[in-house]
Amino acid sequence: MNELPAIISPEELNRLMTDNHETNRQGMLIIDLCQKPEYQSRSIPQAIHIDPSELVYGDKPVTGLLPPKESLQSLFRRIGLTQDSQVVVYDDAKGTWACRLIWTLDVLGFEKTTLLNGGMDAWVNASLPLTKGYAEPKGSQINLSIDKSQVVDKAYILNALNHNQLTVWDARSDDEFNGTKALAKRSGHIPGALHYEWVRLLDKEGKVRDLQDLQMELATLGFDPAHELITHCQTHRRSSLTYFVAKKLLGYDKIKAYPGSWAEWGNADETPVAS
Repeated sequence: MNELPAIISPEELNRLMTDNHETNRQGMLIIDLCQKPEYQSRSIPQAIHIDPSELVYGDKPVTGLLPPKESLQSLFRRIGLTQDSQVVVYDDAKGTWACRLIWTLDVLGFEKTTLLNGGMDAWVNASLPLTKGYAEPKGSQINLSIDKSQVVDKAYILNALNHNQLTVWDARSDDEFNGTKALAKRSGHIPGALHYEWVRLLDKEGKVRDLQDLQMELATLGFDPAHELITHCQTHRRSSLTYFVAKKLLGYDKIKAYPGSWAEWGNADETPVAS
């Protein structure tokens, strides 16, 4: 099949799934990242379930790190990922878990991924077909490797804080950014970080807003596609959506993610904090 765009509407996905031409369906791997009870009660036909917990790793309070390569390879072999797959992913969490999967696959060097715009809610609201029960994956023997250039850690940010070509995107809420809501030992934000809450990328239906409007809003705040951009939230779930929109839709090709996020930064003793 032809490679799909980075984002797809429910109606277009349904058309591809029901098209009579086998070449339009061959290789499509639909992945459901809804909570398990939701998946068990209803899902998009052919969708294979991944529990969101399989995409994160670490001990409290830093629970959003990238899992080891061996765990990820086992996961993607189990669901049948191959180099020829075209992955379409959705969730019931405003795209955050779906985009966490897309980022994870980017880190593994696999970029043939597509987000279902609006997720399960949009599919249901469009009155498209649903099914109940598990789709059985075929399994695969894919070999994957981690590209560290997609990931930064605390030490990387500490070394780069005074670099004028680096932008930190804090995707948390206003209260978290300002320090009035504490989800770690220390509250506030990384000095110099630009704040744009992740949910502002979405409209009232949970779909990605007009891209020209988003590009203008980010530029007004000082975001520059020419600069290295590091995005984070509390555990790199919400900021996975900012990563996806910036890289896949807005052309910020120098974006990286900080999976340790505020759970690590705000609980460390040596990190600078502003409020």
